[in-house]
Amino acid sequence: MVIVKKDLEEFIQRNRMQDCVVCLHSSLKSFGKVAGGAQSVIDAFLESGCTLVCPSFFYESAAFPQKNYRQNGIDFESIANNTSGMTFPCINYEEQPGQIDKSMGIIPKTLLTLPTARRTKNAMNSFCVAGPKAEELVNGKTPNIVDSVYTAYTVYKNIFSCEKEKSYILLAGVDFTSCTPIHFAEEVSGKKQFRRWALYKSKITETEVGSCSDGFEALRPYLQDLEATDTVGNAKMRIYPFKEFIVKAAQVIKENPSLTMCSSNCGRCADMSRGGFFE
Repeated sequence: MVIVKKDLEEFIQRNRMQDCVVCLHSSLKSFGKVAGGAQSVIDAFLESGCTLVCPSFFYESAAFPQKNYRQNGIDFESIANNTSGMTFPCINYEEQPGQIDKSMGIIPKTLLTLPTARRTKNAMNSFCVAGPKAEELVNGKTPNIVDSVYTAYTVYKNIFSCEKEKSYILLAGVDFTSCTPIHFAEEVSGKKQFRRWALYKSKITETEVGSCSDGFEALRPYLQDLEATDTVGNAKMRIYPFKEFIVKAAQVIKENPSLTMCSSNCGRCADMSRGGFFE
């Protein structure tokens, strides 16, 4: 069976996602064979009036830590002594379309090549946005939500602040470990994002990043009542209303701070369960 653009358009119509903001986390391979590949998936959403939001992280800009913050998910002493095993490639991030981690997948990588696509500035945790609401979601209309090299989840904050905008989280062939809005839900619950450093346009810059996501699947049973499911080809599609998802996930995380810990040995999970970054 070969998936064509019409199959994707029918999926969008079935689930009433036309003209909506769609935060897409995806594995193209999970669909099976798709005629036209990633571009067909993107075209189906954009031609249905959707605004696509995809993570476009670039970890290779990571630079050596400049400060020893507390509860920052990183063992500064072991790094200083070169015993942590961590590497800091420190590649200069210049917002080029090809600067995206392979783990993001081919759909975000292709989305970045669109002339109309916008990208947030965070040198490690950027997001690519394309569609009619792209400019609004990147820049926002709220003065205290400013896209910068420092802030990690500007797009999600802008979606969350739009009272009338219909928006969805779509997990296409992936699970909660790929669901970046959960990092924003941690922030809404009162936790603070970690601080890292990156080489941005030849300057070492402090920036926000999210926590470990390996334990995020533990949240799914608590959000089951918000979930709608469908299939496209071989891909299991899980759909959630964005705002309701964030509010409920934040409530669950606040009530059980250690729920999403992947293991007791994970420093990032341990520090985030305590409330995250603490200067």
